[in-house]
Amino acid sequence: MGTDVYLEWDGMTEEDKKKQITGFSIAAGHVGYLRASIGMIEENECLRRIFPPEYWESGEPLPYDFKANYDKMVAEVVRYLTEKMLPKSEEERIREIVERNPVAGAVIEAFSSREFSLFISTIEGIDDAIVWTSSVIQFFRLGIEKQEEGKNPRVYISW
Repeated sequence: MGTDVYLEWDGMTEEDKKKQITGFSIAAGHVGYLRASIGMIEENECLRRIFPPEYWESGEPLPYDFKANYDKMVAEVVRYLTEKMLPKSEEERIREIVERNPVAGAVIEAFSSREFSLFISTIEGIDDAIVWTSSVIQFFRLGIEKQEEGKNPRVYISW
């Protein structure tokens, strides 16, 4: 479960479509596929800020102006990375997790403070954040390329 964003364009080949089958890779923007699993809360929020509500509600590919939205995407990626890199105390991280998912409170209590800190550090690594944002940028570059070629790029979001 999560969010899958696909880029389609006029003249897209079967080979192009096959390249988008990546096993849910977070590093496949260059082939026209973006992924944010259900646990990637900040990433999903970033995608929702980049793509307007109609893309989430349509159920079909819609035309997207990559050139006009490039600056918006860059601003959202910078915002996302800034939030990822800001140091947070363990208490702030725990509070955020509990607010997002009250059931997590019971899980947190099951861990000692040290064990929970180790757990948090493994899921909030900056390396994955950089890979993911690079993928978003590559997705947009491919969209711009198809737009400049006159191939009517479209975005389809499955979630």
